[in-house]
Amino acid sequence: ISSGINAEYGDTVGIKIGDLEPTPEAFKSLMNYIYYNDTDMPPEDSLYLFTADKFYGFSNNQLQIYCKKSLETNIKTSNVIEILKAADCVNSKDMKCHALKMIAESFTVVQPLPAFSTLNHSLLLEVTDYLASYLKGSKISLLGGTPKHSKLP
Repeated sequence: ISSGINAEYGDTVGIKIGDLEPTPEAFKSLMNYIYYNDTDMPPEDSLYLFTADKFYGFSNNQLQIYCKKSLETNIKTSNVIEILKAADCVNSKDMKCHALKMIAESFTVVQPLPAFSTLNHSLLLEVTDYLASYLKGSKISLLGGTPKHSKLP
């Protein structure tokens, strides 16, 4: 069984966790957790697997606890776009807002990354809307002014 990966006989089988279809990488991380109790996974996989314990009826919430911790501590400019896309896919508003804030704060670093050009139209609009609010709230001048810290949603 796989998620978008060819099975032994060349057939492809779709796997879902609730309404979500995890990426092949997230599915592999889930299998590694189930068979080896391995929680070493990329943070973006954690978003897909956050609810897997409830969906599959695991006897404890160890995977959910790990996923939450992983997401909180491992978001970086290098993976923030993938986390934003995953947060959008699983409708995680808190993580999506956190990712948007990080993109706005580090826009000159994040925008040139190849992953940025893979954002769909809807997410690009959300990024530009959040960035505009961030720039207004921070009183940042596009001509090089000094930001004044403010709290954004």
